[in-house]
Amino acid sequence: MFAILTPASRGATLAHMGTADIYPLIGEAIKSRRKHLSLTQDKLAAALQISRASLANIEAGRQKVLVHHLYDIADALQLDVKDLLVEMPKVSAPTEQDVPLPPGLDDRQKLQVLRVFSDSGSQAEELAAIDQTR
Repeated sequence: MFAILTPASRGATLAHMGTADIYPLIGEAIKSRRKHLSLTQDKLAAALQISRASLANIEAGRQKVLVHHLYDIADALQLDVKDLLVEMPKVSAPTEQDVPLPPGLDDRQKLQVLRVFSDSGSQAEELAAIDQTR
């Protein structure tokens, strides 16, 4: 069975991964699966209609993979595209302890400030719920 490479299998700390760390992991997953299927870089590159050098750079993590190419690669490797993706850590929404808020802000103002610093919005949703009860 094909083993998906994860940051943990490479010894990476998820909390410290940045977007640049994603590409070498995706490349390793592609290379591993390609070898598992006994495909050469030349054969896979030809099937993808890209150069062998581009595939080598993708596998080495030196070249970013365009989304439509990622789908083509997954298809050529008989995988679902999600099998090539690296699971990134979930980043929790900032709290009032994470974001220094000036004193005297009401809940609506706190919500607005926290939304600026939040991707997930969970803290913002909690503050919105408080705001609705008023």
